[in-house]
Amino acid sequence: MEYDGKGNVVRYRLHPLSVSGAREDPFLDMAISYDDKKNPFYQLGSIIAPYGLPHSYLNSFIYHLSPNNPVSVKYAPTLESKLSYIYNQSGYPIEIYFDDTTHKLEYLEQQ
Repeated sequence: MEYDGKGNVVRYRLHPLSVSGAREDPFLDMAISYDDKKNPFYQLGSIIAPYGLPHSYLNSFIYHLSPNNPVSVKYAPTLESKLSYIYNQSGYPIEIYFDDTTHKLEYLEQQ
């Protein structure tokens, strides 16, 4: 994994190992770009059970490791997914848009 200066995962490659144990070319290669707003899922929950996240990329543990929200996920060599957001006054997303899907988020104050 590669990180930017803000601590976001900007590159993730998954390399299979050959029978001899040598690292082969990656079968998964993702480049991720981010907004500058707060990611509500950052450091939240279990990395092995990230249910309810709005994109297949987001269903991986990477989303829990990045403090900002992904706006573009490029899968080498040609596939790209774009995400967009509407934010509340605190800088957290209240709506997430990708493909033809909208996810609405609600935040509850602790009493």
